[in-house]
Amino acid sequence: LWIPPYFVLMIFASTGLRLLGQPEELMANVEIYCRVLALAIPFEVTFFTIRQWLQNQHHVRQALVAIVIANVMNIVFNYLLIFTFDFGIVGCALATLLCQGLQLAILVGLCWRSHLQAIWQGSLRPVWSQIALMTRYSVPAAALLSIEAWGFVAASIMVGWLGATALAAHSIGLNIVSTSFMVVLGLSTAAATLVGNAVGAQRAWMPLVWRALGFMGSVQVPMAILLWCFPEFFAAIFTTDPAVIEMSIVVLRIGALFQFCDGVQVMLFAVTRAIGDVKWPFWAGLIAHWCIGLPLAYWLGEGQGGGIAGVWKGLLGALICASIFVSFRIWWLSRQPVTELSQLLSQSAQAH
Repeated sequence: LWIPPYFVLMIFASTGLRLLGQPEELMANVEIYCRVLALAIPFEVTFFTIRQWLQNQHHVRQALVAIVIANVMNIVFNYLLIFTFDFGIVGCALATLLCQGLQLAILVGLCWRSHLQAIWQGSLRPVWSQIALMTRYSVPAAALLSIEAWGFVAASIMVGWLGATALAAHSIGLNIVSTSFMVVLGLSTAAATLVGNAVGAQRAWMPLVWRALGFMGSVQVPMAILLWCFPEFFAAIFTTDPAVIEMSIVVLRIGALFQFCDGVQVMLFAVTRAIGDVKWPFWAGLIAHWCIGLPLAYWLGEGQGGGIAGVWKGLLGALICASIFVSFRIWWLSRQPVTELSQLLSQSAQAH
């Protein structure tokens, strides 16, 4: 269901960006890049669906193997297509397309006989009551993830109004910050699985949350220190342009400040989804990112002339608010008897 609108967004990405005032000199590359990537959408969505199902069955090794191999091959394909065959931006997009297909093929190959074949040979008739139940929980959960993702997209559009140099620095900042974010995202997935199983078995689940936060801190705190102390080193990995490096230093130091609160909100929002609490976190995320963070980013970046630093301070404000809101929600949930928690949240979902 998500593939057609996703495909349309990618095909018309350059048109939308032009309407939003993005630098025209980038649009030719954006158009061809996004149109090639649109072909990878079925591979990406199918891989994500199978991976999530396997994860809920406590099988994560196969997806890990597929991801590692695909990422290594992505480096090889990028080098060959961009530099050896001189395809430029098209080569970068083709490399991603090939790796998305390879990733899915590896996962299916590893899991076909042990897990997927029985499902394929079984009844594929839709069970509408189960689909309705999944929709009730999945739509708010997916909306929360989209709220945050599109919040960063909106911030990127604001930065695009400042010119190509600011956009380059913004891209460098996001790429570096995303490195530690992906580690925490993986930890949050593991935490969500363990907490969901604990709640289902009516066992204590808060000790698992504390352990997950401890692991998160062991990743985010050192990363924050590195970004604060050595921003020029990280920026120089991506470019030799002095103007971009100078702007990236400012961005990375602000990024260092939101490492911990970003980790907290990612981890705890995943826990709320595992418990089955999806509607309250949706509203918390909406308020944090779109009612507080983005207006603050626009006011500081455009209204007060703060430029890219102002936009990133707005993102920092959004993540701080999100982490505070979800922390209070977890505190409230932890005070409810675990034997009554699932029933309480089910009644809440049905009421909405």
